[in-house]
Amino acid sequence: MVKHVLGISNLMDSGITLLEGQKIGLALNEERLVRKKNIDGIPSLSLGHVNEKPDIIALAGEGLKGNPHNFRRFLRFSRGSSLANYPRDFYEFISKRRDSRLYSKKLVDYAKRRFKGSKIFLTDHHMCHAAGAHFASGNRDSIVITSDGWGDGISSGVYHGKGKDIAMLFSSPCTASLGRFYLDITRFLGFRPHRHEGKITGLAAYGKVNESLLKKFMKMVNFDEKNVRFTSDVKRYYRFSNLLQDLRWKFIVKKDYKERYDGKKKAEFLNIGDFKPLLLRLPDEDIAATAQYWVVELMKRYVTAIEDNVGRKDMCLAGGVFANVGINKAIHEISCKKIFISPNMGDGGLSMGAAFLAAAETQENPRFKFENVYLGPEFSDNEIEDDLKRSGCEYHKNEEIEYEIAELLSKGKVVARFNGKMEFGPRALGNRSILYTPIDRSVNEWLNKRLKRTEFMPFAPTTLGRFGHKCYDNLKNAENAARFMTIALDCSEWMKDSCPAAVHVDGTARPQLLRKEDNPDYYKIISEFNKITGLPSVVNTSFNMHEEPIVCSPWDAIRAFKLGHLDYLAIGRFMVKNRIRSEGS
Repeated sequence: MVKHVLGISNLMDSGITLLEGQKIGLALNEERLVRKKNIDGIPSLSLGHVNEKPDIIALAGEGLKGNPHNFRRFLRFSRGSSLANYPRDFYEFISKRRDSRLYSKKLVDYAKRRFKGSKIFLTDHHMCHAAGAHFASGNRDSIVITSDGWGDGISSGVYHGKGKDIAMLFSSPCTASLGRFYLDITRFLGFRPHRHEGKITGLAAYGKVNESLLKKFMKMVNFDEKNVRFTSDVKRYYRFSNLLQDLRWKFIVKKDYKERYDGKKKAEFLNIGDFKPLLLRLPDEDIAATAQYWVVELMKRYVTAIEDNVGRKDMCLAGGVFANVGINKAIHEISCKKIFISPNMGDGGLSMGAAFLAAAETQENPRFKFENVYLGPEFSDNEIEDDLKRSGCEYHKNEEIEYEIAELLSKGKVVARFNGKMEFGPRALGNRSILYTPIDRSVNEWLNKRLKRTEFMPFAPTTLGRFGHKCYDNLKNAENAARFMTIALDCSEWMKDSCPAAVHVDGTARPQLLRKEDNPDYYKIISEFNKITGLPSVVNTSFNMHEEPIVCSPWDAIRAFKLGHLDYLAIGRFMVKNRIRSEGS
C-alpha cells in the first residue's frame, strides 16, 4: 500500500492534504499562513509543513484533465449570465483560456520539480468535490451531489459512490449554475462575491419573497426534471447574439474595468429591461429572501428527481453551494436518509478530494479515517509563551484552564480560545474560536462591532451532543452534519428561550454538536459551563478580525485578541487578561 499521498490545489482557497496510509496527517489552506482570505496559487507555505516525500502527488487545478475554456463552452456559459455581466465574462474567458493553461502547467511543473520521483496524479474538479464528501462521510453506498459556480465545464454533478468507486450519473452545465446565480445576487447587493454569500443567507430571513421578482429569477435558472439538470431560458431572456455584436475589445481591456463593475451601484448593475424598476423598488432583504427561496426550491426539486431516478440512499454534499446552511436544511427535511456535508465544502477542500481519489486507486478497500476537522498546525506551550513574552501581555499558566474558561463564560466574559490543531475548513469548531454565554441576544450587535464585522446571521452555538435532541428539532439523520456546523436546524422552544443569542430570527441555528471524543478539552469547557449555568451550549464565532482568515499561529491570536478588545485569551495552557477591559468591568 502507498504510504504517503499529497493532495495539492492551486485554485481559490488553495491548500494541501497529506494522507499517511488511510489516516489524514495534515490538511491546511494557504490563506491561514499568508493571512489573505481565499488566496489562490501554489500553496508554497503550506507545503513547508510537509516533511515526508510523498509517493503520489494528486493535483486539483482547472483543466488538468483537458482545457474547459474553449470558445464554444464560453458561448454556452455566457448565455446563462446576466446581460450586464457579459463584458466581464468575456474578459474572464480571454484571461482564463490563457491562465488555466498556465496555472495547470505551473502546478504540474512545480510538483515534478519539488517532489522528484513522486508519481503525478491529475484530477477533475467536481470529482474532487465528490470524493472529498463520499470518503469523509464513512458511507459505503451513497448519492453524492456537487454544486458550485463552475469547474472543469460543469456547475453541478450527481454521483453514485459505492466503496472505492464514484460514478457520475447526471450533470448540469455552466450555463445554469446555482452558485453563479447566488454569486451575482451577492455582488448586486453590494457584497463581495466568493466571500459574502453567507451574509445573503442571513439577510434573507429578514425579508419576504416577492412573486414578481421570483418570476424573473425563474427565467435566469430553472430545473429540467426529465433530464435531472439545471437550465436557463436563454433566447427569451438574455439577447446574447445582440450583445456579441456590441462587444468591443477596447471596452474589455479598459483599465477602469474593476471600477466599472465592482464599484457600481445596484441601480446600475443589473440593467435588464423591466428588471431595473423592480429591483430599484424592492428592499435588499426581499431580494435576498427571493433569491434564497428560489435556490432552495430548485435544490429540493433536484434532490427529489435524483431520488426518483436512483432511489433513496445516504446523501453526501460538496461544493460551494452547500456552504448555504438553508439549502442543506431543506435537503435534510425532504430526504429520510442520513445527510453529510463536506466540512470544507468549497474549493478549499479540493486537495482532500484529490488525495482520496489518488489513494483509492492504490487500495482495494479504502476506509479513510476522517474523525474530525482538527488537522492543521499546532504549537507547543514553549512556542506560545515565547510569543506572549514578546507581546508584553499579562498572563498566567493554568493546567486546568478549561475550568477557568467555563467560570469566565458564566460571568459574561468574552473568551477567545486558541488550542491544539487548527481546524480545516471555513468553520471554527472550538480550537480557534471566540466564546460567550448564549443568553445575551444583543451580543451579535456589540461583539461584531468590536470585531469590525457586518453580519446578519447570528453567532452559532456549540452544544453538547447528548443535549442535541433537547435543543434542536428534526435532528435525526443530521447528527453527522451537525458535528461540523454545516446545516441549519429548527430550534426547540426550550433552546429559543434559554439560548437566544444563538437563534436566528427565523427560529433556526447552525449548531456544532460536540462529542467528547472529537475535542475532549473543548467538551470539558462546555460541560463545566453546563454545571454552573444549566445551559448545554455556548456561543461560538470564528477567531479572526473582519476580512481576515481565522487565526493560525499564537502571534495571529494575540494580535486579533488585542485588536478585537476581547476580555480574555485562553491560549494553550495560558490565560491572558485584557487589562483595560478587566479593570473597567
